[in-house]
Amino acid sequence: MKWSESAKWVGSFRCLALAGMAVCAQASPIQDAGKIDAGGSIARVTVTNDGRLIAWNKRGEVLPGWPVVLPDPKARFILSPRLTDTDFDQQEEILAVSQVEGKDPVFHVYKGTGAEKLNWQFTLPTDGSALVETPRLVDLDGDNLWELAYGLKNGAVKLFHRDFSQFDKFAETQLDGPPVLLTGDPDNDGRSYRHHTGGDIHLVHAGPAVHL
Repeated sequence: MKWSESAKWVGSFRCLALAGMAVCAQASPIQDAGKIDAGGSIARVTVTNDGRLIAWNKRGEVLPGWPVVLPDPKARFILSPRLTDTDFDQQEEILAVSQVEGKDPVFHVYKGTGAEKLNWQFTLPTDGSALVETPRLVDLDGDNLWELAYGLKNGAVKLFHRDFSQFDKFAETQLDGPPVLLTGDPDNDGRSYRHHTGGDIHLVHAGPAVHL
């Protein structure tokens, strides 16, 4: 299958023809691009407006194994997918979130083949709020294991260990507005920090928080 070379903008959505059917993806930020398979070519991964997760190559060809089919017909993918090399094999995995209306969202990790890494599947507690964006993976405490971090529209920031137990080395953060999370090592000490903005800017690692 190929995406049509002709694509039209409808409001903030980019609409393309796939197998004779119009598929619209929000122009930005409902997609990401990177090297997701052994071929090494850049692929694009998109969540469509009807809740499907699709990957295609630079020639507009949908990759084998895509789109992902969720087992629950009521579930749909939401938010922009995120690419991260979770197992350090030089191929980025696809981080995505699905949701059934009225239920907490579910975190997924997919290989470039479209196969799900089921040991990553996790229902994300939202405390009655909603996700701001797809969770990020970062090693906050230097144990060579990923932590999972995400923000909620009520201003809360959630952190979990790789085994999905609550990260308890610092208090749960509550901000005035929806937090946007970034991660990095600004002082080159080998530890990643969680950066989040919501009125103020906060730099947080396994030690005390620094508020700017």
